[in-house]
Amino acid sequence: MPVTVEQFADVSNHILAAATEPDRWQQVVDSLGRVLGPQVCTQIMGYDLETNAAPLAYASGYDPEILELYQEHYLDENPYALNFQAMTVGQVASSTELCPAEVMKKTGFYADLLRPSEDIYYGGGTLLLRDENRMFLFGGNMRAKDQEGHEQRWLSLCARIAPIMRQSLEINRMISGLSFEKWAADQHKLGSQTAVVLVDPEMRIHYASSEAERLIERGEPIQTSLGGKLRLTSSSVQTCIAQLARLQSKGKQSVFRSWHIDGERGQSWTCRAIGLCLGDMDRSPFGAFFDRSTAALLLALKAEAPVLEIGGVVQRALGLSPVEAEIALLLADGMTAAEIASHRSVSIHTVRNQIKSALSKCGCRRQADLVMAVEKLRISSPEAPNAGAIT
Repeated sequence: MPVTVEQFADVSNHILAAATEPDRWQQVVDSLGRVLGPQVCTQIMGYDLETNAAPLAYASGYDPEILELYQEHYLDENPYALNFQAMTVGQVASSTELCPAEVMKKTGFYADLLRPSEDIYYGGGTLLLRDENRMFLFGGNMRAKDQEGHEQRWLSLCARIAPIMRQSLEINRMISGLSFEKWAADQHKLGSQTAVVLVDPEMRIHYASSEAERLIERGEPIQTSLGGKLRLTSSSVQTCIAQLARLQSKGKQSVFRSWHIDGERGQSWTCRAIGLCLGDMDRSPFGAFFDRSTAALLLALKAEAPVLEIGGVVQRALGLSPVEAEIALLLADGMTAAEIASHRSVSIHTVRNQIKSALSKCGCRRQADLVMAVEKLRISSPEAPNAGAIT
């Protein structure tokens, strides 16, 4: 029996949720296992040397003792892994293609792990991503007696779901510290404290994290119109984001902007926007949206401590002067040195010297490192609510 539309949509929704909340990859492998039933044990594994944001290893359906034995003794002796480097991204391979049966059955890996688990040798998977800094794979194993009835269905599902998994891993990377390094202190705090919304060029909402849904219900700083479109309580920011969304529809995937939004109840938020190109998602639960356009805009909104309070925290924690702390905060808001100079009515040379001084005092080599230090303080500092003004 083929995978149903409902089953595919359920798995896809879990993968999309993991894109913005990386600790939900366990739910992904659990949902993949439910599609074919207990006959298939599922896993996703890999590494990203640049971010550490995506999963290293998640599994579902395997005997816990077998997983522990694998981690302790066979992690570097996996016969399947010998052929991982020969795979191309997107390629789906059966277990027997990765390691022929006559080779596998002569190994301790088979004798100690696979045979005791009712000969879970069959199945297969796909290579999701590979470059000089990362590699991710996902797949599943099944018993020999289940191969005939389930292996082909499993490999077909792997091929269909891989493009969505790749895109979710890319979003993990952007959120965790590359394109979004100006605001993402770390992926765990991001998942629980940042509202994330995915909109199309017409501002229709296609994904909203649990925190985003909470803000929408609150009605500040984001709302929804009757047509399911995103609205911001700041009309100026709404106009800018709508313009960026239209640019995205014309292929401007390098979009990255930042704004402040002040609420009527005294709360302020930082709003970030980044353009995404999702054209490689040849199958998607977003349906007709991606048939019409491959462009999308990912918005993130994060509540902030009051500027004067967090300024004092930054000044004390990083050992900066009041002016240097202010400039560090403006850099974290996404302003360039020229924009800061105009904002403060000083020369750009003065601002550059102040940035260099701030970097030297806090031991940072790059502006991005200074920005990350500020963002960590904004998100997690216990002093922020009671911090004093910059003096």
